[in-house]
Amino acid sequence: MAKISDPGGPFRSSGLRRQAEALLRASKRDVEAMPVKDVQQLVHELQVHQLELEMQNEELRRVQMELEAARDRYVDLFDFSPAGHLTLDPQGKIVEANLRAAALLGMHRSKLIGRPLASFLEATEQDRFHRHSRAVMRTGLRQTCELQLRPNEGGGVYVNLESLAVRDEQGGATHWSTALLDISARKRAEQELEAQRIQHGAIIDTAMDAIITVDEEERVVLFNRAAESMFLCGAGEAIGRPLDQFIPERFRRVHHDHLRRFGQSAMQPRAMQRTGTLYGRRANGEEFPFEASIAHVRVNGRQLFTVIVRDITERRNAEVALQASESFTRAVLDSLLTQVCVLNEEGVILQMNEAWKEWAARAVDGGVIGANVGQNYLEQCRREIAEGARDAQSILDGIEAVLAGRRLWFSQEFVARAPEGEHWFLLRVTKLKGASAVVLSRTDVSERVRMARELEDHVVLLGKQRTELESLAGKLIGAQEQERRRIARELHDDFNQRLAALSLELESLERCPDGPPLQMVRQLAVIRSRVGQLSDDLHDMAYRLHPRCSSTSGWKWRCETMPRSSKSEAECLSALWCVAFRRGLPRRLPPTCFVSCRSVSRMWPSMPGRRRCRSS
Repeated sequence: MAKISDPGGPFRSSGLRRQAEALLRASKRDVEAMPVKDVQQLVHELQVHQLELEMQNEELRRVQMELEAARDRYVDLFDFSPAGHLTLDPQGKIVEANLRAAALLGMHRSKLIGRPLASFLEATEQDRFHRHSRAVMRTGLRQTCELQLRPNEGGGVYVNLESLAVRDEQGGATHWSTALLDISARKRAEQELEAQRIQHGAIIDTAMDAIITVDEEERVVLFNRAAESMFLCGAGEAIGRPLDQFIPERFRRVHHDHLRRFGQSAMQPRAMQRTGTLYGRRANGEEFPFEASIAHVRVNGRQLFTVIVRDITERRNAEVALQASESFTRAVLDSLLTQVCVLNEEGVILQMNEAWKEWAARAVDGGVIGANVGQNYLEQCRREIAEGARDAQSILDGIEAVLAGRRLWFSQEFVARAPEGEHWFLLRVTKLKGASAVVLSRTDVSERVRMARELEDHVVLLGKQRTELESLAGKLIGAQEQERRRIARELHDDFNQRLAALSLELESLERCPDGPPLQMVRQLAVIRSRVGQLSDDLHDMAYRLHPRCSSTSGWKWRCETMPRSSKSEAECLSALWCVAFRRGLPRRLPPTCFVSCRSVSRMWPSMPGRRRCRSS
């Protein structure tokens, strides 16, 4: 800023001199006409006055320098103030602006003069700014307003306007000044805080657990939606009311003492632990078990307690059902005669049923049958192997294969010693579903092994008896066949042959040219027919008594095995074979053979052995 020229300078003094001479000429006193004494007195007064003026001049210079220093300090404060300062006319145009205001508005200070402040605001802020400026000019009181600057001008800055009108001597507002405070950081913090509040509110409202906040007087301050569903009470009805309405009466005193001690201590948020089960009370009076965690904070000297409550009714019912199921399963396992245990992946026994425990106590030399809970079954097997047990190695290999997943199951029988003697067991190893463990089940099959051994002895004995019976039956059948063959041979070779000869003689009488009369011929035919029927009956009786080797199914075998010396019998059997399969007879046959073949040809359609004969 430019300094004011020295008032004692030549220009200033010449001007004052001219003014003083003019005043002197205008006065009515004439110095030349004055007496010497008066002149001296006047000179003295002038000298004194001159000294006073010089002293006043020095004081004025000091005051002027102080004013200039104060003005410089004001200019520095105005330009470098952390707040922006503007001077506006009644129309809202900028008259003066400091550097901070220029930085906030995003324009050089020289270009701001004469521009309306409203041009730097967001379009949505125009009405608010006009209301603010009218209030400042009309009331003359300090007015505040928060506005947002345009992004292209001020980078989206939020400012707080604090304005005051400047009035003249008549009280009229000539212009107004405003201070611009950058509140962008505060706005961002408020926006973040609001976003967090909304987020926390959403989390609290969507939480599956009930969240309740109470003050020092245990009055509800916060009641989320899960709490509304859990306690069957709306938030509007719960907020401001005592928490006792959600606690059964028998637990209220204990709850008050617990909350008071927790508030007096410096304990961190933790789960509420109390002997017995925690119970809540719904609006309809129903009680339910729950688990809760509690925390307390102090806000503005006010202590708040926040409790997160989880209804465990379903879990408690599930636990009861699971316990009942486990008890039932345990009872079933303990009721089984089969010995059952569970091994983990290292081979340690985790659980066993009563049958396994009983046999573990009864085992004479321990070993694999005497293992108990906590012992390593695989190590037991290895010790048995070292002692020379014959089945321990295969059992160890089978269990390790199932544990490693190389086999789905494994089973083997082995023998163990008990006080009453040896016992046989069937060991079966299977994978435990959903866990890296295996289930071992041992079934006592000693009775089955004893029965199997007894059965083997009975089978051997029965085999011997069967051989004897077969030998005896063979002898009986042989004797029977011989007797039947003898009777059949007599019937066939004696009676049947004679009847056949008689039939031939009757037929020859019928064919004789000079034979008997027609009536006798007819009687002869009837007699021959009856003789033929008698012959057929004897043949059928002989067939039934004849052994299988000579029956119709054994003809081929008879012909093939007959000695070559028996020529007539061989020819007869060959003819019978032709009758059976070709239904024709050779032309040249002995009479006895021809008669026999003819009888067989009549009986062949009704003989039961013809199909077997064809197949043979």
